[in-house]
Amino acid sequence: MNRTIRNLFLMAPLLCLAGCLMQGESLVYGNGNADLRLIAVSDDLTARSEIGDAGVFDLGDIDGSRQQYFILQNNGDLPVTNIQLSTDNPNLTFHPSVIASLPPSNGLSVVQVVKLNVVHGRRLDAEGWAGLLPAGKLQAALKMTAFGQGAVSDSIRLDATLHMNARVMNALLFNEGTPFDFSTPNLYVVGGSVFPGSQTVPVYTPTGDARLVNTGNVPILVRRWKSAAVLDSSILTPGAAYSVEVESFENGLTGLELESYGVVSDPLKFRKNIDGRFFFRVTRPIGTAAH
Repeated sequence: MNRTIRNLFLMAPLLCLAGCLMQGESLVYGNGNADLRLIAVSDDLTARSEIGDAGVFDLGDIDGSRQQYFILQNNGDLPVTNIQLSTDNPNLTFHPSVIASLPPSNGLSVVQVVKLNVVHGRRLDAEGWAGLLPAGKLQAALKMTAFGQGAVSDSIRLDATLHMNARVMNALLFNEGTPFDFSTPNLYVVGGSVFPGSQTVPVYTPTGDARLVNTGNVPILVRRWKSAAVLDSSILTPGAAYSVEVESFENGLTGLELESYGVVSDPLKFRKNIDGRFFFRVTRPIGTAAH
């Protein structure tokens, strides 16, 4: 995407934008010869997203790492040079972040596409894990600087605020008030036919009945399994608890499945299947009878 788009490329999307942007929903700096606009658009560049007059853009719910596309448009009559885009959050980076020169757009015949990488979980520029944004509503400061070429070069600066809601699946399993660490199970067992698609399943061994508490900020679908059959299911809203009846090892292991419909979670705590579901089992320690 690090390129200047001309009439020959993406003609249909740009024609749509020409109509869409009559609303003026963009970040604009104008000083006569320089008229630089930063416009948020959809992934296929065919629809704009709202950027308010107050210089605020809402990225919406962030369920995992993703990209937001923008178009830089120079509606002046002279080039704009040394355009630099940045935010104050290292998990939000522009690519390209520096654009040497942007000629006049001439009615959208020349624009520059830039993308904002929002890292919330996996890396976007390589394989691997990059960490999570703090769960909840967040803000980041966006800054754009450039030079307009008039009779005297003018310094251009635009400041805006990015709003977002970082969503994270999280939960704790409590045994008599003490939480289990999901990242360190007591043992693993083979998933087999009990949990389709699971090679190994973590097992936790509370000494009595347990409570599963949703400590994230998204609903979790909880399913209880026994002998390859789903016994019941429940939607666990944030802050709510689910009672888990834990049987003795001799009577078999109770299976639980957590699903958050694509919302990211810590992979060290929740080793999800490729389909995004997390399976685990609970049992009383061997030789411990039910109360």
